[in-house]
Amino acid sequence: MSLSRDEVEQIGSYFARHYHEGERVKVPNNFSDDPIGWLRKQPMFEKGKFPLESEKYSPDKNKPRILLREPSKFTKFIQKRLKEIASMEADDRALLDISEFQDHDLSRGHFEWKTWLQYNVEQIANGKGSMKLLATEQGDRDSEKIRAFEKKEQISNLILETLEKYLLHDETNKVIKNIQLLEKINNFKEKSLHDELFQPRTNVTFPVDRVIWSKICNAVTNTLFTLAKFNHPPSKDEFKKLNFVEISMPANSFLSELSTSISNILLEEIALAVKLQTNSKHKEEIGLSKAEEKLFRVTENKGFAKGNGKWHSFEKTTKDSSLGISYHILIFLMWNGLIEAKTMDWKDYKIFYEKNNDGINKRKRKYDYPHKLIFSEEFKEIIGNCQLEDSKNNNLHPIFRWLAREPDRYMYCPPMTPTQKEGTWSGGLCVPRGSIISSHSDYEEFKTPRCAPSEKAVKSIHLLQTTQWEINLDFLSAVSNFTSNEESIGKISIKKELENAFYYEIKDDYKEREKIERNNQRKHKLEMVKRIIEHNANVFWHSWTFDFRGRMYPKSRNLSPQGNDLDKSLIRFKEWKNLGERGIFWLHVHVHNLFEGVQNERWQNGVAKKRRPFQDRDKWVRENLDELRRIGKNTVNKKNLEILELKEFRGGGSESFQRLAAIIELDRVWSEYDKTNDWGKVKSGLPIHLDASTNGYQHLAALFKDKKLAEAVNIAEVDNPHDLYKEVSEEAKRIFQMNDFSFIKKGDEYKKILAGFSESVKKFLEDTLFTRNFAKQPTMRLAYGGRRLANCFDGKNSSGNPRYEKMPKTQSQKKKEEILRSKISDDMKKNYTKYESLEGPKYYRNPHWKWSWFQGTCPGGEAEARKIQDLLREWVWVRCWSEESLLYKSFMERQNELPDELAGWKQDYIFQRNITELCDEIYKHSVGKVTQKSNYKLTNQFNELFKKQKASPGNKQIFSNEMVVSWNLPDGFHVKNYYIKHRNSGDSSGVARENRRYSNIMPNWLKKREEVGGRTNAINNKLKECLGHDEYEEIMKEYNLEKYIGQRGFVAIVEQILRDIDREKENKKLDELRREVVIRNHNINQYSNEELDRLNPNKVKSSIAPNFIHSLDAYHMREIIRRMGSDNDKLDFWAVHDSFGTHACEIDKLKEIVTRAFQEFYKDYHINSLGKEISKEFWSEVKLGDFDIEEILKSEYMIS
Repeated sequence: MSLSRDEVEQIGSYFARHYHEGERVKVPNNFSDDPIGWLRKQPMFEKGKFPLESEKYSPDKNKPRILLREPSKFTKFIQKRLKEIASMEADDRALLDISEFQDHDLSRGHFEWKTWLQYNVEQIANGKGSMKLLATEQGDRDSEKIRAFEKKEQISNLILETLEKYLLHDETNKVIKNIQLLEKINNFKEKSLHDELFQPRTNVTFPVDRVIWSKICNAVTNTLFTLAKFNHPPSKDEFKKLNFVEISMPANSFLSELSTSISNILLEEIALAVKLQTNSKHKEEIGLSKAEEKLFRVTENKGFAKGNGKWHSFEKTTKDSSLGISYHILIFLMWNGLIEAKTMDWKDYKIFYEKNNDGINKRKRKYDYPHKLIFSEEFKEIIGNCQLEDSKNNNLHPIFRWLAREPDRYMYCPPMTPTQKEGTWSGGLCVPRGSIISSHSDYEEFKTPRCAPSEKAVKSIHLLQTTQWEINLDFLSAVSNFTSNEESIGKISIKKELENAFYYEIKDDYKEREKIERNNQRKHKLEMVKRIIEHNANVFWHSWTFDFRGRMYPKSRNLSPQGNDLDKSLIRFKEWKNLGERGIFWLHVHVHNLFEGVQNERWQNGVAKKRRPFQDRDKWVRENLDELRRIGKNTVNKKNLEILELKEFRGGGSESFQRLAAIIELDRVWSEYDKTNDWGKVKSGLPIHLDASTNGYQHLAALFKDKKLAEAVNIAEVDNPHDLYKEVSEEAKRIFQMNDFSFIKKGDEYKKILAGFSESVKKFLEDTLFTRNFAKQPTMRLAYGGRRLANCFDGKNSSGNPRYEKMPKTQSQKKKEEILRSKISDDMKKNYTKYESLEGPKYYRNPHWKWSWFQGTCPGGEAEARKIQDLLREWVWVRCWSEESLLYKSFMERQNELPDELAGWKQDYIFQRNITELCDEIYKHSVGKVTQKSNYKLTNQFNELFKKQKASPGNKQIFSNEMVVSWNLPDGFHVKNYYIKHRNSGDSSGVARENRRYSNIMPNWLKKREEVGGRTNAINNKLKECLGHDEYEEIMKEYNLEKYIGQRGFVAIVEQILRDIDREKENKKLDELRREVVIRNHNINQYSNEELDRLNPNKVKSSIAPNFIHSLDAYHMREIIRRMGSDNDKLDFWAVHDSFGTHACEIDKLKEIVTRAFQEFYKDYHINSLGKEISKEFWSEVKLGDFDIEEILKSEYMIS
């Protein structure tokens, strides 16, 4: 049912009628103690009182945006419903007295609506809710939702039919028997136990005896489309003609995520069954047999489908069973022709894992790559609208959009206050999911927690969650077409003049897939902005978590202080506060900070300079006020965009959007001031934040009482702020100028390289490489225990991966390889030439077969094939600069100043590699010298501790959870520097392996594999049997099959043979073999059951120094938050680890608290006192410096 015109107008004008500029939204008393509990007590939700029967709030009948946000509509609805139920018994009618439903029963701020919406958003994110949550205007996105919803139901039913075909008929299977038992119990009165008011009804109807399997099938559909990634083929005509695009995902991700979803389903079903069985009346009516009762007790106490092996825990048993179910579902999807499994190649591996794997630049051996799952052509036809042209033209089936994974995001209502139950803190969302410690579930499962937050520490999380945020409408209006009127808020689109800053220009959709994805992320961000304004009258909250060191993070970085430049510019505090004279002063400082180094010929007295006294920063803004306001009033002017650095795409590391937001606010508040001449009457909600001066080194200086370092990082009394990064860059420049590289192993080589450069090239390198900007990342990385600095210079965004390019081998390389090449036979050379020529769609979709074929031609197998490939290739891989690296961007910015000798730098990969290595070594040395190697001192202290531990008696257990290094912070937060590692990928005990299949789906001829020499021999014998002697011999000769038998690539070769000789699958004798050869083993991230095997001692040792420092800065942040919020139970605060922000008028208070909290902590603690707490027995005392901690209180620029 679509919205009427009257309803459309009401919804569209909701923001205009209910947004109150600068006012905090009043939250009902005790709301955050239990948001859902509060909602259940409201008259329009309380059971037995609200006359909705079982219809729920839904987009079809009882529209929540009307009934829960419009009091008059709600009252009219109640009156209408009461007339309809006049025939009710008198006692029942008494419960529905109209006096219970007056206008005021909708809370101020409509928290009934906010909570209902947030609850359902969370349910959808958990795969439980209906996608069709809100009604839309006819012809709007309603039809898209319906299409997605119907397609999801169709595919879920198809998966259920697949399970019926291959699995569910086997009632001897332990999994089937367990689920049948749960179905029998839970189908009894299941509806009476579920809340009918919170969730809109879905159109999906489950078979009465297949409810759990249907839920599992829904989870399969969700997982497939959540993880689906479009992989465009090369831009070649042969691919374009096929209109082919690969839709794929990592197999291990699919199995891991699906098993988690199935485990959650089973755990919920078991909990419900236990609840029913503990009710004597229900238990009697359900009537389990003795055998069923016995099976249920095992499930209740030991977990789902407990096997005969060693029992570990209820949760782990259920998890393992769920992974087994997931693996078999994957097998059945392949058997039914919906999914194909292929081994990834290097390009696939980069696409799927680049963002999450620091070791991605290490090319893996061919068979070390995991598998990927690919949607078959048949499956894509069932889905519809998912070919290459659909992808390129943004015409994909809406199921990809509606089931795409949305990470945790902002909240429509205040988060739940964290509460402790059985030692675990949970909270945040309306329906908390697990602990408030992020990435901690595995540790909790093994009962080896890495931390223990105290009640005092958790208070900081609670205070952060009280901050009310809103979209910065002034910024939004300046950059987009956003307008608010009485009818509706239209689609938010970026002004044409700013599109280049917002979105990448896409020239090749195959090569620039990551850019396309980032463009889509920005479009999605604008959709989130629209929802906040339209649904919630422009207010939202964030839920926060700890990491194990005590640092605090919002569950979603989108639209948060910890997001990127655009996120930070789009948000401000919901409540605005009077600036006063000190508030405008700090707003000016904020503007100056963002404009430091920005060029503009119209500035008075030059550009804004870094590290100036605060008074000078205020003075510069006042001198340039007219120019700043002029730019803020007309942002789309071409010259202004140049000044703001918004003429091209601005990524996360930029401050260009924040710069714009700041001067828009500057102009607004000065316009208000012009009306009153009184800063006490001008309000602002723009967060003003100040960063600590190289925070890691501030803690190191205080720990070691190092006076020189304390002055360098501004925790001592100084007249003007010092700049550690500047000092490091100047030291690096001095080394370069002196041409003294004696501290580098390859020092003579670098001297020789530089000797070949002209003076103009050396000057260019000196000016480009040795700047504050270049010094910042390596200085910070070394502060936190980092060793390798190359990625700071050649990696994407100074922390990601570099680029790798093919470079022709040099003559000297070829000469070295000449003798080895000559030993390769002519036949092998021909085979390699053929291998390199196997291109096109057939091999693009199955690259693994190419390699298997070539490897099979090599007598020495894979090792020889790899050696031959390396020798016969005319090129080698060379590490070079990412196009988003600091080096690449710096050279591009100075392109017009390049000496002629460097004109070809983009293609000179050896030059790029040499410059990266030079920067790495020089900056490593420079940071150590400027900071007196304080970072190494801390690392050395812990290394000495570990050595003494190792040498002590009983050291075999030294790295158990009980004895690993741990420490307490002053607020009671306990940190344990404990790491576990996944089981070795070759461990055959993993459940996602072909030899761990359910017995009924393994053919009899394969069950006897050991009698014939293993699986490959059994498959080979079956192939021979199916084809007959003559045809088999032909195949053996054509594919050189004999050499593959027993090798890892054998099954993939047989799969290709079956595809080649019987593409239409007409030979039914081959069906069983066809099913077998698609089955793969998958390595899932699992852990050993033994703690000593699970523990990662190398990570424990290497991470201790940075984690120790992070825990100290985390405590400092928590203490500041508590002190800032001590006056009441709500706070507006900007928290980013070492950046502290609040209202402009409260910055003086913030600065005082920051310095005093720091001084009070280090007054009582130093490296030796903390070290003794960690290990009194093994800690070696270090000599402290003479820095007087009291001097911290005189520091003006600790945060500046």
